[in-house]
Amino acid sequence: MKSVRTLLPYEEIQGPFTGLEVEPDAILSVIGKIRVRLPLEMKSELEPMIGQWIALLRTDLAPQDYRCRTIMLRQEDHTQNEEMKRDE
Repeated sequence: MKSVRTLLPYEEIQGPFTGLEVEPDAILSVIGKIRVRLPLEMKSELEPMIGQWIALLRTDLAPQDYRCRTIMLRQEDHTQNEEMKRDE
C-alpha cells in the first residue's frame, strides 16, 4: 500500500485528482500518484473536483488551513496528462 502524506504548512501539491476515501477521522485524497490526508470538512468541497486537475495548498491561516482550486490545462498539458496515464 502507498504511504499517505500530510502536507506541511505552505506545501502545495498539483495533479489529476482521481478520488477520495472517507476514514473515521479524515479523508484520503489521491492527487496524481500521491495519497494525501485531509480534514473531513473538505469532503464536500473536494467531491465535485474528482476527475479534474487541482492544486492544493496548506497554509497556517485559520480557520481554513487548506486552499484548493481547479487548474485549466492548455492543450499540450492535456496531451502530456494522457501520456502519463498510459505510462502508469
